[in-house]
Order: sequence, then structure tokens, then C-alpha cells
Amino acid sequence: MTLKDVLQPYGITTASDLARKVNMSRQQASELWNEKAGIGKRVAKRIAQATGCPFHILLIYRDNDVPINSTKIRK
Repeated sequence: MTLKDVLQPYGITTASDLARKVNMSRQQASELWNEKAGIGKRVAKRIAQATGCPFHILLIYRDNDVPINSTKIRK
């Protein structure tokens, strides 16, 4: 399940829709949308308030969130 899947029933279909609706930067919205950044409790709360998506669904998504890019260990 991706953030796109979670927010699509609430009328958010693009990263720019998310940025406009939640009043966040386009860069932050794009990183959340493309799963380059994780979603925190504060951002989840802002998204829930702005879209009407239940907060607990965003928390379930957040807990299932797996980091995409792991950092390389330098030797």
C-alpha cells in the first residue's frame, strides 16, 4: 500500500494536489508521494485534517513504511 493508494479516495491524485491541499512545499509533497521520505506523526496529522482521511489509516501506512534508500557504510 502506498500513500497514493491511501489518498486517492480522498481526491488527492498527484503530489501537487497533496502540496496544495495540505499547504506544504512541493518538494516535501513530492518526496512523500514518491516514497523518498517517510511520513511523521505531525505530517500525518496535517494530512488527516486537510483531506478527511482517518488519522489511524495514515499511522498504519506509516508503520508499514519501509525506507527505500539505505545509506552506504563508508570504510
